[in-house]
Amino acid sequence: MNNIIDLNGEWTLRSVSPTPKGDISVPAAVPGCVHTDLMAAGVIGDPFYRDNEYKDKWVYMADYSYERSFSAGETPAGRTLLLECEGLDTLAEIYINGSSVARTKNMFRRYAFDVTEFVRAGENRIRIDFASPGRYFEEHAGKNNGHTAGDSLPGSEQLRKCHSQAGWDWGPQIPTMGIWRDIRIGAYSFAKIEDVKIFQTLSADYKNAILDVEILSREFSSGGIYVVTLFAPDGSPLDFRTLSAGGKKTSFAVAEPELWQPAGLGKQPLYSVSVQALSGGEAESGKTVRTGIRRLEVVQDRDKWGRTLYIRVNGSPVFAKGADYVPADQFPSRVSEEDYRDILESAAEANMNCLRIWGGGLYEADAFYDICDELGLLIWHDFMFACSHYPVTEELMEEYEKETEDNLRRLQHHACIALWCGNNELEWQLAGGWPGPETNERCRREFEELYYGLLADVAKREDPSRTYVPASPFSEKIFEDPNGEGSGDSHYWEVWHGRKPFTEYRKHFPRFMSEFGFQSVPSPETLKPVTEPEDRVIFSRIMNCHQKNRTGDEAIVYYISKNYKLPRDFENYIYISQLLHGDAMRYGAEHWRRNRNDHRCMGALYWQLNDCWPVSSWASLEYGGRWKACHYMAKEFFAPVLLSIEEKEDVALLSLTNDTGEAAEKSAVYTVMDTDGRILEEKRFTASAPAFGSAVCGTVDMKKYLEGDGRYRVFLAAETEGGTPKTAFFAPAKYMELPLPRFAVSAGKDHIVAETDVPAFYVCLQAPDSGVRFDKNYISMLPGRKYVFRPVKDGGLSPEEMVSGLKIFDLAHSY
Repeated sequence: MNNIIDLNGEWTLRSVSPTPKGDISVPAAVPGCVHTDLMAAGVIGDPFYRDNEYKDKWVYMADYSYERSFSAGETPAGRTLLLECEGLDTLAEIYINGSSVARTKNMFRRYAFDVTEFVRAGENRIRIDFASPGRYFEEHAGKNNGHTAGDSLPGSEQLRKCHSQAGWDWGPQIPTMGIWRDIRIGAYSFAKIEDVKIFQTLSADYKNAILDVEILSREFSSGGIYVVTLFAPDGSPLDFRTLSAGGKKTSFAVAEPELWQPAGLGKQPLYSVSVQALSGGEAESGKTVRTGIRRLEVVQDRDKWGRTLYIRVNGSPVFAKGADYVPADQFPSRVSEEDYRDILESAAEANMNCLRIWGGGLYEADAFYDICDELGLLIWHDFMFACSHYPVTEELMEEYEKETEDNLRRLQHHACIALWCGNNELEWQLAGGWPGPETNERCRREFEELYYGLLADVAKREDPSRTYVPASPFSEKIFEDPNGEGSGDSHYWEVWHGRKPFTEYRKHFPRFMSEFGFQSVPSPETLKPVTEPEDRVIFSRIMNCHQKNRTGDEAIVYYISKNYKLPRDFENYIYISQLLHGDAMRYGAEHWRRNRNDHRCMGALYWQLNDCWPVSSWASLEYGGRWKACHYMAKEFFAPVLLSIEEKEDVALLSLTNDTGEAAEKSAVYTVMDTDGRILEEKRFTASAPAFGSAVCGTVDMKKYLEGDGRYRVFLAAETEGGTPKTAFFAPAKYMELPLPRFAVSAGKDHIVAETDVPAFYVCLQAPDSGVRFDKNYISMLPGRKYVFRPVKDGGLSPEEMVSGLKIFDLAHSY
């Protein structure tokens, strides 16, 4: 369209308040932010490197301006010029040719300002001034009954900005500012299309669908038409409509629709709806959105345990398997579609079908949701409120309403979004008496006004097709029992914060576990760019800079002491920390999956999927996308059909859990073996489970094998045909007598083959190039077998090159 002036690209960034670097004037890239521009110009180093986070605090305490010129032609009579800002972060004032156009103070909103009177034919100058968010926090801390999350900069809840940028117990305190999303000027005579909503109705037999299309546009005259076209998933046009000005609703009937299914239950066909606004026969604005035709319900029915909470799609009850998602980078303007795809494809590869977008982060870019639609990843979507009491002032309530309305309109058409949620953990905190007796009652009233009132009303008005819940976790009755197990969702942190053993998970039966977690240290490859060799020591000052949980290292060491021997070096400390992490998540996920029958437990989303910088954290994907042990293990414990072991003193129960719509029957074998590799008992059996169900398929009495010192030399392995062994010890791993395995590794045409002479546990193959990722890792290997490791990403290396520099980690060699 030739009516658009693209303002992305090169600008000039200038400081407009004193800085330790003097007056700054450097080239800037838009979209971008002050930090990335200063890095590119060499004014500051990488804020992630060592302790630069603290050294360069001055950056977010200063004010800046972005400025550039642009050319415009003569504006024809009857045309309106809109300055369209997809994202301004955050305290901004806009000038065109020296005249003030508008002020903004919300990172989460889109803006379109009428600038017809400010733009002239020929050369123009646009300047956007950004005030310091850090100074704003300091000036507003403690005002308006606000209370800040414990690890954030005080006052950060007072500004509508990505809250975790002000610090969290996994994120640095580096609040950004700048033009972080696209910016342009559009010229319109008829209409600017802003959003397209799609509401769908499916017949009971799924044979017919109605798509109701609603056009959200800004009209400037009656001299134009809308052309609305529906396309099939293969791209072929199915039908179209022509609407006159003011006509913003239409419908399409779809016979025999191709149904969109969550990952693991089928395919994800996507229909497209294209809307164009035509003036004089020419398109002056347009928008194309995709949607999946499906019946999605959030089911909250009465039962013997209280009230269910689960997602049902096209009649199938979905056990939600996945993790909680946080912003992919502290500097979100540099997150590309490729970055999103890498993270989300990693989630799908690990057999996840659901992610929770956490309320301290961002409403993500359109590409994020597009990819989730394509992959079948359901989204539990928090609104952007987390762990703080956000002020209820007239000004902020207007911002809350506008940002929520804006993002619901932008995202409503996506098939992946399962429900909207008001906030993260605020009801739970208030129910526990936070922030204190003097303010709790007032905070409760304001909580109800915001999350049960305003945001609930906006959700109902803008997207009545979806369920809205007020908080995560939430009560059936406000403040009654927000983290209980009878209804709603649950967050469980007694494992980790409470130092409880992993077996504690098995005592709890939430209706939907939406948050539970455990920390680990990222790999040496992720740490190398941001540390020096002397930093890579546990408890070093720089490593502590990259550990934001106040007792995080203490907790890791505590759990090592309870479960494993002291690792022999820093690399093995990382390895053991990751084993703990993965094993903790396995205990919880397997237990809740085993208890999905009758919809008792219907979700296991662990904290957290990803990181925004290199840090010790709960993420299973390191910053940059490397898989930790937990992510490899998730691929196993989230498998659609799962054989799992539940050890109980001297007995083991073998269960098959089936998330598919057909009954599962698997040929399986269990083996009682000692750590030298001698088989003490072996039995083949058939493991079966009903569709969408779980069943105990075997009991192994271990008592006679565990007598005397046997407990420290005997383990149980169980596997289905074609799978890798699941193993269980009956004593802490630190007490197990493990001989050192000798590995034989060879290169195949497109894979690596590994063997061991004695049982080897948690075997991890690490190729010399950090870009290599195998299809499996951190597995148990039994002697007398060949294990094939296929590179999913080869880093440009051949199998021979991988073998030549291969490192092998295993439990026995870790100390």
